[in-house]
Amino acid sequence: MGTQTPFYSGSTDDNTVGALAWFIENSGGQTHAVGGKAANAFGFHDMLGNVYECVNDGYDPYPSAAQTDPMGPVSASYRVLRGGGWYLASAQVRSSNRNNEAPGTASPGVGFRVARTP
Repeated sequence: MGTQTPFYSGSTDDNTVGALAWFIENSGGQTHAVGGKAANAFGFHDMLGNVYECVNDGYDPYPSAAQTDPMGPVSASYRVLRGGGWYLASAQVRSSNRNNEAPGTASPGVGFRVARTP
């Protein structure tokens, strides 16, 4: 179910991002309720755009060698943010979009997803 394309739909066409995500060109300058765009293969909505998703990975620059799902240091001062947000241009809303934020920092453009292991 994973992809190696810019979008979780498997598409590489920049014109398809509007079906998947909220970004500056289509958001009206605000966040939107979850579920307004197409879900990924797992049935999750808003994995791109709307708000950055804060993940558990510690932020560190990527090493020069090829990586598969690097988690970063547990003791990192910053956490990884993924997917982009409503205030970014559509060209920045990608599965590979990666930013960082200090834990505890409040931002209207950052959220998180509650998940559990069955």
